[in-house]
Amino acid sequence: MVSQNPFSKPILIIDDVKSERHALVEQLGKYRDEFPSVVEAESVADALLRIREDEPICCLIGSGVTRKEGLDLLQLIRQDYPADMLAVVVVADAECEDMAVEMLHHGAQDCLIRQNITPARLYGAIWNAVRARDLHKQVKHLAHYDNLTGLLNRNLLMNRLEQALKRCDRYKQRCALVYLDLDHFKPVNETYGHTVGDELLQAVAERIRNHCRNTDSPARIGSDEFLVLLENVDKNTGRKVADKLLKALEAPFELSGNVVQIGASIGISTYPDTAKNAEELIKQADQALRRAKQGEERHFVAFSEQHRHQWNRQHILETELPRAIARGDLSLVYQPIVTADTFELKRLEVLSRWPRSDYAVNALELMEMIDRLNLTEPFHEWLFNTAFSQLKRWQSESINPDLCLNIPANYCYHSAISDCVLSALQRHRINPQKVELEITESTLMRFPDKSVRVLQGLHDAGLRIAIDDFGTGYSSMAYLTRFPLDTLKIDRNFFLADVNKDRNRKVIEAITALGHSLELEIIAEGVETDVQLRLAKDVGCDLLQGYYFGRPEFPGVKWNDYASRFEHMIVPR
Repeated sequence: MVSQNPFSKPILIIDDVKSERHALVEQLGKYRDEFPSVVEAESVADALLRIREDEPICCLIGSGVTRKEGLDLLQLIRQDYPADMLAVVVVADAECEDMAVEMLHHGAQDCLIRQNITPARLYGAIWNAVRARDLHKQVKHLAHYDNLTGLLNRNLLMNRLEQALKRCDRYKQRCALVYLDLDHFKPVNETYGHTVGDELLQAVAERIRNHCRNTDSPARIGSDEFLVLLENVDKNTGRKVADKLLKALEAPFELSGNVVQIGASIGISTYPDTAKNAEELIKQADQALRRAKQGEERHFVAFSEQHRHQWNRQHILETELPRAIARGDLSLVYQPIVTADTFELKRLEVLSRWPRSDYAVNALELMEMIDRLNLTEPFHEWLFNTAFSQLKRWQSESINPDLCLNIPANYCYHSAISDCVLSALQRHRINPQKVELEITESTLMRFPDKSVRVLQGLHDAGLRIAIDDFGTGYSSMAYLTRFPLDTLKIDRNFFLADVNKDRNRKVIEAITALGHSLELEIIAEGVETDVQLRLAKDVGCDLLQGYYFGRPEFPGVKWNDYASRFEHMIVPR
């Protein structure tokens, strides 16, 4: 293959002295094959015109211009043509050497003393200047563009975003950010390897680029996260672009012989409609993206004033939650679990609450924040110590219920939970057999091998292990014999569904029979009505839990009244 001549574009010689221009042309004549085109300019204005029209690869600023206005010309050139776009070589008289050095400091790539010029030296100076330009371009590209996809990186996007906001203010325009995150990208890496994962990111970037306008600025800002800056838009442009991108990513990707199907979620924010600056615009797009990912269907969400209020609330809660845990501002409530035959109070499930005067925070939101903010360890240190301290006080009053505590998904795989719970048991001198740890079925299925090791250690230490929400996960039957289990809690949805349906009843009977065959206790969750209570008793559940027996609360000082009320309940016929 024949290599392309890097000097196919012209060399521009700038000098107001005709004889000195011709002298430089003559010097270049020896390398006419490599420099096939030479253009001359005799003034600053003429030079700027020639640069625009002829697009030279290198400018030679002759000694005549250098003596008078060389620095001014160089600064004018560099305003529109930075060092990565146009090479500049300065020629100076010996007595103007200081001026030549000054011009090097202002962006020239090389300089020559006119009296010492030879064809070879001139050729070398031009070659070195062009090489310096190319290297500058490469460095700039690495600094401003994503190496894998060729899209803008975060630094360049932020620079363009700041400039775009200034134009919006100046010309009363609107701009938007489209924040795109791929769904289920991690499984692609895990299944096919990182090479295919990189190919997927490149293919996604290409589809994003193909569905953007020339004036848009698409960027990759994270592993599988992309931002697109849209300038001079109306209120609906962001939604239209988001819809186009989602449809573009629906088609399967063919990568190294593999067909990969993914989706995406998108958040949109608009300036100046809701955001006041670049940081706020990005945060709002991110917040909208999170809401889009929470939806059951893949879609996009545009940030609104309603979202602003919700984001402010979330910001306050997430800022204060670490301090609330450290100060012990959270509280515990307890839900009763009773025997199915006599309604005797057997256990209390421990649940966390965050009482506030300004915002209501439900239990699910609290646990999601703890997980999102990586507060799992400090929270559970507080949880175990607070619960066991309360149990110790009850035991000192001859009150001795068992406690059930929930363990989140991202905690039961780590040995830290063992250290945390065992140290709390030792500190408060609690018998481990009085404590049962509940783990959801779907949690166990994520990393079964890791879960087995951690739970086996806890079980060997004397704690009981329960599977919560049983019947909602996958492949659970295959693991029932592997895990050190004591209890199955049948998911509440089986009891909240139409209990009169024969098929629903048979599923509950089958789960109960399976659990009993493995010598496990069976707890019926979600018992709220007489019909549900009769069903749970008829199929043979050992323990019952639900609003029928009480909502989560603190039992208070009159424990005997609290405990005895269950025994006085009449079993419905």
